[in-house]
Amino acid sequence: MILWRLGTRGLGVISTLILAHVLVPQDFGVVAIATTYVTAFDAISAFGLQDAIIRIGGSGEKLHDTAFTLSIVRGALNAAIVVLTAPLAASFFNEPRIAAVLYMLAIVVLLEGFENIGIVDFRRDMRFDKDFQLFMLPRLVSVTVTICCSLIFRSYWALICGILALRLVRLAATYVLHPYRPRLSVAEWRQLSGFSFWTWATSIAGFTRDRSWTIVIGRFFDPASVGSFTMASEIGLLPTSELIYPICRALFSGFALARHEGTNLAPAFARTLGVLAIPVLPAAIGISAVGNYVVAFALGSQWGNSISIMQIIAACSPFTLLTAIGGTVMDASGNIRNNFWIVAVSAVIGVSASAIMASYYGMNGIAIATGTLMTLEGLVFLVVTMRSVRASLGDIFYRLWRPIIATLAMSAALWGSGYGWQLSIGPAVENVRNCAIAISIGAISYTAVMLVLWKLSGDKDPLEVFVLNTVRKSIART
Repeated sequence: MILWRLGTRGLGVISTLILAHVLVPQDFGVVAIATTYVTAFDAISAFGLQDAIIRIGGSGEKLHDTAFTLSIVRGALNAAIVVLTAPLAASFFNEPRIAAVLYMLAIVVLLEGFENIGIVDFRRDMRFDKDFQLFMLPRLVSVTVTICCSLIFRSYWALICGILALRLVRLAATYVLHPYRPRLSVAEWRQLSGFSFWTWATSIAGFTRDRSWTIVIGRFFDPASVGSFTMASEIGLLPTSELIYPICRALFSGFALARHEGTNLAPAFARTLGVLAIPVLPAAIGISAVGNYVVAFALGSQWGNSISIMQIIAACSPFTLLTAIGGTVMDASGNIRNNFWIVAVSAVIGVSASAIMASYYGMNGIAIATGTLMTLEGLVFLVVTMRSVRASLGDIFYRLWRPIIATLAMSAALWGSGYGWQLSIGPAVENVRNCAIAISIGAISYTAVMLVLWKLSGDKDPLEVFVLNTVRKSIART
């Protein structure tokens, strides 16, 4: 899963570097508003059918066929609603171009419903090599199509063509990679409904929480502001999207299997937090520290408004580790109601806080509200998950204290040297040089402190060794 994310991110970096210079923030803003609108209906109708099959365990054609049928119905209804309400959305956001974009995205929504449900077996059986193929090929085609279309059209339609290409290739790949051929049936809808209801409710709450800033900015500012905030958030949350979420996709299957076998999840929860904290904490704080250099040489001066937003969100993003792992553990162990209530409260606070902070502090105010919400939500997830699986605070602290102290030392080194958390953009050569120096300072200071703490601790089961061995074995297998 990490290899997939690294591969797709490599393609994404190439795509972003080209698109950021060919397109303008308004183009990204129009597409961001339209995709957010479509995602809203997707969240409202998301039943978590694949997760339900994995958690239920076992297999059966009727279960798969029922999930396939419900997926088609869901996709058709969503597509129809998007088409019918497209003019209203364009009027609400005061952007007439959104209507035409929504008509095209409705096709994407419809196609998604016809994917082969048999691919859920890849996750249930922990065949993540197949999952890798299923994600990687469509992404490769999508990036190629997007870049080619951007050079031809030089407008936001390049992004739409890329999205459509991804969905078409993925639809075909689901039938090529898995031999199962689903049929229409609703025989097992009752068995799926219990787990799916709370997944559905959590999905709605999660969408509201994650996209509240898009709604606020789209309503009170302009598409260019939406584009700037979207780009800043995407870069600021890279450690979350590239490491935590793909690992959680695999962890859900592992935790579900452990639950069926009666295994205590508390040690696994603490150990997982410790393992992921080693790369995630320095990566997140490092992105925050070098945000201005990244914007300067990767995006261009027209994205200067994104610097402070990126720095704020990246600095708070380590707390999403607690949210993601805690939520995955509770989903797999059957405590999905806890996830819903936490996320629902966060959603209400997020919308309110974003609107209030936007009125006083503009775009940076929304970034502060978003970062604060991520921090508080992560801490709540930590407490609730610890109680759910009966994990001890001492065990959690034992797994986390070394990467936390090393990251704080790295932050002090970057701040004290004057190379971290700058807001200005200098000449291109100077930006590249300063960025390289900042990365070197961060890497050396973090690694040195980690090694010293490791030796001083006398840990007989060091997670650092586990991470190094895992990477080595993964590279050898690859």
